[in-house]
Amino acid sequence: MPIINFIEKYSTIRNLGVHSHSYWEIIYVSSGSGMFVFSDDKTIKYNQGDVICIPPLLLHQNFPDKGFSNIHLTLINWSPNFHGPALISNLENADFHYVNDLHYILDLTYRQFHYIHQNKEIINNLTNLLLSYIDSLIQSPDVSISSKIIESKIVSNFENPYFDLNSVYEEFPYSKRHLQRLFLKDYGVSPLQYLIQQKLNAAIKYLNQSIKNDYSICEIADRCGFGDQYYFSRIFKKQFGVSPKEFRKSGASSAEIKDE
Repeated sequence: MPIINFIEKYSTIRNLGVHSHSYWEIIYVSSGSGMFVFSDDKTIKYNQGDVICIPPLLLHQNFPDKGFSNIHLTLINWSPNFHGPALISNLENADFHYVNDLHYILDLTYRQFHYIHQNKEIINNLTNLLLSYIDSLIQSPDVSISSKIIESKIVSNFENPYFDLNSVYEEFPYSKRHLQRLFLKDYGVSPLQYLIQQKLNAAIKYLNQSIKNDYSICEIADRCGFGDQYYFSRIFKKQFGVSPKEFRKSGASSAEIKDE
């Protein structure tokens, strides 16, 4: 279980020279900019809102610009899905209010850690939340947070014929058009196209399993969230050039939809 050694806020940073630690460092840049230089000649330039993660025993040196301030956290027993130094860039300019939560979680963890009577359970929960968030962002750094959330909502709800993308857009403090453009940039298709892809991919699996089940075309349409058999057949034929019945009779396989 990851354990925090230390967490502190710094408004004035002095250059410590080349050094390393026996623990992980997580640095949230609350203001200013600068550059880290590592022993393998790798460099990381950072700006306000960035998060830098530095692994144990890696020699490094910080060259902060004037005005640099941060929240600095060190911890042990962390085994993230990456091994080298990592940058989560430009979080302050990302597109969803969860970004601000990272700063809030760090600030809350800082306060809990410095209370005279610490609540270890709360600190552990906050630590796990913070690290899960960092792991997720580093695994898919080029996908905007809003797109990831929309994608997750689609995958979780595509089988529901009453699922409405508009209700997802309303959860964000941005326009529907802005969210659609971001999603298209991140995934190569619009949210609606992605939703239809999920439904049709599920339908392909049901049709390919026709020997194992007796689902009618109507039942498959229902199970894949189309609701209406005729709408399902029309969309399916437009995508594959044959109706679901013809597809099943032909014994077509592995026709999973590719992004266009």
